Amino acid sequence: MLIFCSLISRVSATEFYRAFVLNLIISNLIGLQFRAGRYKFQHSSTMRFFKKIFGKGQPSRPMEPVFPGEGYTIVKLEMKDGLALATVNNAYDNYANKAFYPWFVGVELQVIDKNDNGHPTDEEAARLNIIQEELETFLKEQHTVHSIARVTRNGFRDIMMYIDKPKLTQEEVNNFFNGIQKDREVNFGIHQDSSWNAVSGFIK
Repeated sequence: MLIFCSLISRVSATEFYRAFVLNLIISNLIGLQFRAGRYKFQHSSTMRFFKKIFGKGQPSRPMEPVFPGEGYTIVKLEMKDGLALATVNNAYDNYANKAFYPWFVGVELQVIDKNDNGHPTDEEAARLNIIQEELETFLKEQHTVHSIARVTRNGFRDIMMYIDKPKLTQEEVNNFFNGIQKDREVNFGIHQDSSWNAVSGFIK
């Protein structure tokens, strides 16, 4: 099950991700969610939110560079069910344009072929990488996408990204994920997180 944490303070990566995984109930705060073929949009005060962003004294467009580059590090996380490995793009540390990409996209993929520690085999890891690439391509058709981190843990891989205002429809999401769900469990969700709190354990 995909979990979202929007109220986490700056803590160590392990503490952050343990909270991220354990706080299932926070998933009820999702603005857009996809569950076993069901996808729904819950209206929020989006217009008031964007008026606040683009109000007096605020820049009207993202600063350059919009994409800060790539600088990946691997973080080891000691979870209750074993070791987790986070691959984090640290180029987004202190990123100045967070408010322009305020929607957190979280995807949880089931690991099918795994080693004794629950992590994917080499072939399975390659398949998961392809799914992530396809997901990013799918989102980029209508959004600006910032890929921040992915976490591989016992039996699952989590993908964490940020986008501008969601433009997806139920049919588009179902068409994309239905094929993936034939092989593995998938949970997909989007929620508003203008301060990027959901990845605050990995980047500032």
